[in-house]
Amino acid sequence: MSIQTRIERFIFRVPAREAAPIVLHRRRIYILPTTHGWTFALTLLLLFTGSINYTLSLGFLLTFFLAALGIVAMLHTFRNLHGLKVRWRAPEPVFAGNSALFPLLIENPSRGSRYAITAASSANNRQTVDVPDGGGMLQFTVPAPQRGLLRPGLMMIETRYPLGLLRAWVRLSPDVHCLVYPRPANSDLPLPACRSDAGDGEALAGGEEELQYLRAYRQGDSPRRIAWHAYARGRGLLSKQFAAHASGEIWLDFAGAPEQALEQKLSRLARWVLDADAVAVPYGLRLPGCEIAPAIGAAHRRQCLERLALYSVSPKHGTRPNA
Repeated sequence: MSIQTRIERFIFRVPAREAAPIVLHRRRIYILPTTHGWTFALTLLLLFTGSINYTLSLGFLLTFFLAALGIVAMLHTFRNLHGLKVRWRAPEPVFAGNSALFPLLIENPSRGSRYAITAASSANNRQTVDVPDGGGMLQFTVPAPQRGLLRPGLMMIETRYPLGLLRAWVRLSPDVHCLVYPRPANSDLPLPACRSDAGDGEALAGGEEELQYLRAYRQGDSPRRIAWHAYARGRGLLSKQFAAHASGEIWLDFAGAPEQALEQKLSRLARWVLDADAVAVPYGLRLPGCEIAPAIGAAHRRQCLERLALYSVSPKHGTRPNA
């Protein structure tokens, strides 16, 4: 956690994690003039001084009218946030190097709409929407540079409605996280060998003897597998997927990854999980202290990728999977 975030948490009294729903009540809403607001206040001061100096009745009338307008704008700016309820949905997992999308649900219990509501994260991502009766949704992105659990950090809900003279805001710390999978390695290595059902020994499950189908290009796919003819016809980037002549089970073993560094090994295993799932070959995953039995399907793929995402290194106890 950065020093700036710590200072903001202390000043605005924001806990480390807040459970849903978060109600934006009056004790949490801060309001201050914007740059235009300070300019507006200075203009009022000059008008008031000039009216006194020259005893201008119309000058007093204009000054007090504009001052009343500023006070009314302050009330509307405050009420634009007051009473809103903030909830969130669990974001979909992403691969490291991409951006996580955090959906933010804003409930509006009042009958009137709320205008120009802005949500901003610590990563300087901002989105502004109008919240109708009943509520609306904001979606903002947060970069996911590394695997693990990604939290959006300190967030802010603000508004400058209706005149932009004042800014009302609330600091939040939602208890939500996004699962970040390891970034898949390049598909330059075939899948590990598997033993065929007929007992004929071992055969490569990722063989390239026969083209099976074309699938959408995924980050890290080898350029040799790109279907350039399909790309020339305007079908976009597609990768060739070759059928395996062997059937049986594949074990994706941590020790079998040729890379030396931990993150590179996990990236290789993530690539193998995707490749094995694409050819519908039953596969299992072996990590130090953890083993997932061979299976196929979306749930199994998600389980394997999740275990890779949460795998960590303990300096005292060696490598271990996170609980």
